[in-house]
Amino acid sequence: MILSSLAALSLALGGLSLQDPTVEPLNLEDSISCAGIFFAHSRQPEIAALDGVQIYEDMTVVFLDRAETLGARVGLTREDVIERAASISDRLSGILGQQGTPEARESMLEEWFEVEQLCVAGGQLPIPDA
Repeated sequence: MILSSLAALSLALGGLSLQDPTVEPLNLEDSISCAGIFFAHSRQPEIAALDGVQIYEDMTVVFLDRAETLGARVGLTREDVIERAASISDRLSGILGQQGTPEARESMLEEWFEVEQLCVAGGQLPIPDA
């Protein structure tokens, strides 16, 4: 199920390829994508209703910080990283908004949650030395 979720999300984002976090830490693109998905999720009414916005915003910052560290190695600034994560967040939110039924919306949010679990697992691994 996680692999199908990643595949669906990858298609939605036009090529997101989260690495298997049990093998190696998240790379720059993965970290940016993780920040984007956590930010998109933080803006959903379902999360606000559960008073869960803060944890999603905190996780967004965690992955922005990781991406900033990795991005600095290739000349990206924090602003560049934020811009790229925001673009992913906007695309995800747009795709979510196009879901035709509440069930389809819920299914997509569940896929996001599964991807977020992979993000957290991969994000717990140290950033490799350059």
